Amino acid sequence: MIQYKFSYLMYLLYKHIIKRILFMFDPEFVHNRMLEIGNLLGRFSVTRNFIKLLFVREFDNLFIEIKGVVRFKNPIGLSAGFDKEGNIASILPSIGFGHAEIGSVTLYPYEGNSKPRLKRLKKSQSIWVNYGLKNDGTRVVVNRLLQSVQPNFVYGLSIAKTNSKDTCDENQAIQDYLESFKLAVQQNIFGYITINISCPNTFGGEP
Repeated sequence: MIQYKFSYLMYLLYKHIIKRILFMFDPEFVHNRMLEIGNLLGRFSVTRNFIKLLFVREFDNLFIEIKGVVRFKNPIGLSAGFDKEGNIASILPSIGFGHAEIGSVTLYPYEGNSKPRLKRLKKSQSIWVNYGLKNDGTRVVVNRLLQSVQPNFVYGLSIAKTNSKDTCDENQAIQDYLESFKLAVQQNIFGYITINISCPNTFGGEP
């Protein structure tokens, strides 16, 4: 009962106060600040456990198992694109997700498209994203995750090809994917891997 009351209170605070404040700032600025807060809260077991106490509810009928290998505590996951570089992997299990997909990552790091690359579309209550696969590179992200993933939680990794004119060539693109895949599967931390082949805001466009 306490959890439900807290959740409803948070909903009211966000809808009527926090959202209005956040919408006064650039969306990428807000996104980055949320990542910083999530990273800070995820560093310490005391903060992870406290937040878990407030947000996590587990129900047996939401449990999902795929081919006896991947086991999700619930079907709600954080999709790729929010935590591109694995900065908040530690806190994600504590806020109720059944899994989280990190990335997309690419073999080589890329600073992303020029700003602005996030825009709020208020009428459709959505957001326009044009990051251009900004990320620190597969090796760096995987090594970061080795230090932060939590047990008994499913992490996925989304792999894309490096945003470069060199990977417009089909053979180079395939090799780029393959090398990232090898780096990912060397470590036993991912429940699944997604291959991202449909990012239109990159060199060469959508294949």
